Amino acid sequence: CCCDHLHEMGLSHCDVKLLNWVRLSDGTWRSTDFDAARHIGEELDDTKELSTAFTPPETFIILENKVTARVRKTDQETPYEPLVVAPPFDIWSNTVCFYSFVAHKPLFPSDDRDNVSSKPEFIKLAKWGPRPLAEVLADAKAAMHADGAGIVTQIIVENLLGWALQPDPANRPQSCKEVVAHPCFAQCDEGVEEEKADEIETKEP
Repeated sequence: CCCDHLHEMGLSHCDVKLLNWVRLSDGTWRSTDFDAARHIGEELDDTKELSTAFTPPETFIILENKVTARVRKTDQETPYEPLVVAPPFDIWSNTVCFYSFVAHKPLFPSDDRDNVSSKPEFIKLAKWGPRPLAEVLADAKAAMHADGAGIVTQIIVENLLGWALQPDPANRPQSCKEVVAHPCFAQCDEGVEEEKADEIETKEP
């Protein structure tokens, strides 16, 4: 996992999104665009490199009916604690990418720079909680049902999405290893092994 490798180096990507994943000719994936990367444990000091449609809700706070980023400001006091970057930041963003594949739509509508495209949706992100989470899980489940996914698969995928899209980062997976250990990806591994077995049988004389 690219993000896991980054996290082990003490870094967080902070701008994981669909456009920043590249599939190479050998089938492996690479993460790109590290302009927003921060050291884990570092306070967020700028948001201009972030793509808000993929950014977790703890990045923002509502002040005077405006969405405000929790950035550190050295020239003035702020009515909030600056966000400290940690692995759950990237885990949220990766899950937003995964959600778009499952539900066949983005978690938040965005503009051509992958920023949330409307104020109501931006406020929804900043106020993310149980109700909007339940709504997006229902959408994902409906999409899986329409795709013909079995009930067990629906439950497993819904469980992963519900875990990784928790409002409180402390309630999300704390590492990519935890995510990959989820039964959702165990199923993927089994599927890959079955495909390899089928290929071998096909090649046999």
